[in-house]
Amino acid sequence: MQQDLPQQLRLAQDLLQRGDSISAATVLRKLIATYPQSSQAHEMLGVISLMGGARQQGLELLRQAAALGPITLENRYRLGQYLLERNELDEAISHLQIVTSAPAVPFHFWHALATAYINRGSAVAEALDQALDACKATAPKEPDKQTALASVLIQSGRAEEGVAVLRRLIAAQPSYLPGFMELARHYMDAGQAAAEIEVLRAAMRALPGSEELHLQLARALEDQGDAEAAQRAYARARQINPRGTDSLAGLLKLGGAKAEDELIEEARSRLNHAATGDAEAATLAYALGKVLAARGEHQAAFESWSRANLARRNVTGPFDRQALLDRVDSLITGFTPLRLRQQRLWGSADPRPVFVVGVPRSGTTLVEQIIAAHPQCDGIGELAHIPMLAGQATAAVGRAIEPAALARGLTPALVQKLAQAYLATLDQRARQGATRVVDKLPTNFFHLGLIAAMFPQAHFIWCRRDPLDACLSMFSEDLAPSQRHATDLGDLGLYFRQHERLMEHWRSCGIAIHEVRYEALVGDLEAGSRALIAHLGLNWDAACLTYYARGGTVATPSRWQVRQPIYTSSVGRWRRYEPWLQPLMRALNA
Repeated sequence: MQQDLPQQLRLAQDLLQRGDSISAATVLRKLIATYPQSSQAHEMLGVISLMGGARQQGLELLRQAAALGPITLENRYRLGQYLLERNELDEAISHLQIVTSAPAVPFHFWHALATAYINRGSAVAEALDQALDACKATAPKEPDKQTALASVLIQSGRAEEGVAVLRRLIAAQPSYLPGFMELARHYMDAGQAAAEIEVLRAAMRALPGSEELHLQLARALEDQGDAEAAQRAYARARQINPRGTDSLAGLLKLGGAKAEDELIEEARSRLNHAATGDAEAATLAYALGKVLAARGEHQAAFESWSRANLARRNVTGPFDRQALLDRVDSLITGFTPLRLRQQRLWGSADPRPVFVVGVPRSGTTLVEQIIAAHPQCDGIGELAHIPMLAGQATAAVGRAIEPAALARGLTPALVQKLAQAYLATLDQRARQGATRVVDKLPTNFFHLGLIAAMFPQAHFIWCRRDPLDACLSMFSEDLAPSQRHATDLGDLGLYFRQHERLMEHWRSCGIAIHEVRYEALVGDLEAGSRALIAHLGLNWDAACLTYYARGGTVATPSRWQVRQPIYTSSVGRWRRYEPWLQPLMRALNA
């Protein structure tokens, strides 16, 4: 029987060459039933499945083929790309490392590997730089390949090189929309709204009918605090595409209680239409809920947010509660008070970094703006660099997932290397001469042990808020899809309590954490602000009380609240929605 295997494989190949993929697939399925260890049969059937449009089935067959024996480089690349899209990054990297070890590797192989490294945050700097340099050396001149090259360079922290690629591209191709959009996104992520707006307006001169450009301009204008101009940009996008979801949602949110009835009815009509997909339904239902809440229709608003979160969860999948519990347990086990006390002798003595943490919607943006109004301080928004560096550190100690292994594997050299990498970004982003620089990524609370080792002189501020108000605010906000816990009241309660548990652990490790209670801060702004500035070791400056007048970019959902004097109307907001918050209350009290 074994002698039949090569013959049957040749038969399947002949059938394929004659265009009879159905008969070839039949032969291969019989072969796999008889010879389940045949990598060639699995690979050929996988290719046929891909050709026939059965992508997932085809790539799973390739996955089995690769586990059984060698497969072609192109098919292994396909498998790595598939795993990358599924966010199964460790396995993706293992396949992509194999294909890039061959001679004369093409650009798309290196690009996939660089992207996987960046997404995982798990490459030591040398491995990522090798992949990026290879991308530069092999990138074709086609605009889409140059844009892809620029994107990975920017995402990896080599922004200057990426921007140069994009500038050359749009100079040569002045009507190439993706090049403009990639450059605009870079400036948006860097908190440079003015530069982003300049790029978008330049693009509009060549592409005045682009809905995408007007939508991006509207968002940038919102970040700059120009509501009227943002409204005009959304309206223009809606003229270009009357069925656009984002323009309708943008106009609803900007309009608030004064939103036009026509827009409200259109949103309701689309939400009631069976053909409306989950992604569109989530966007519209979040926005409609905002309008209804502003009009005092609290039950209808809550129902709209519930619809939004259900739709969003259908898109993103459910939150993994056990993964959160395991992560917090591992951090507490790994970063013991004794170990962290030793590790804090290794880091940089730079006193500039200020980390404002807490759950989203707990007042982190307000605290950042108060500090940034001080003439010796600057705020650089929500940097993604600490999570990325944490991922790189796990790779450097040889473990990709377990935080306890990271804590045990840190060395003085590694801690110094991570600190210098972060400071390089801080130097690029912060105003020259600032003696305190605020990074307000709320979820850095997961990384306080690593940060304290990197920067023993850093300042830590924990923003706290009534858990019912904070969780309701997350539930009602159109947060990033990665915030899966925000789509379910029970998940929110668990997340909030685990965040508190971890923060108390960091405090028990000797990290000096200044606590800011949102309710106390808005109740007595001056007292709370003075305490903040004192914690930073600076002299008081009254400019902190008029933080709302400083201008600049605010790229968070609190962009409008922090541009006006302090108010207390958000305190106790949960009481308006109390009848529908029982699952949250149970989770918080569990």
